[in-house]
Amino acid sequence: MRIAVIGAGAIGGVFGYFLADQADVTLVDPWPAHVAAIGAGGLRCEIEGVDRVRALRAVTDPAALAPVDLALILVKAAQTAWAAQVAHALLAPAGWPLRCKTAWEMMPCWRRCWAPSGRRWG
Repeated sequence: MRIAVIGAGAIGGVFGYFLADQADVTLVDPWPAHVAAIGAGGLRCEIEGVDRVRALRAVTDPAALAPVDLALILVKAAQTAWAAQVAHALLAPAGWPLRCKTAWEMMPCWRRCWAPSGRRWG
């Protein structure tokens, strides 16, 4: 399974770190310095007091990526519109977006991005 984790911050990083055991994971984030650091030194995760590092692919420009089966969106509210556009562009025809948000006020943004395409959004 090909997964794009959109948002490589604390939550996206942890999800990406652990999902990489079972899937082909790429982190997508708009912050170039953060993406460069992941590319240069891997993604570090402290597990039970032990620092572990995993090499993960991280990009700022998702245009070069092949379509993904799952777009896992883990961004702050201010990045929601960007993340929705990235997910829409990356998903394979049968792919699924999965957003993890608690703010219902984000729904209008999702509807604006997805409604014109006729695709489902979850």
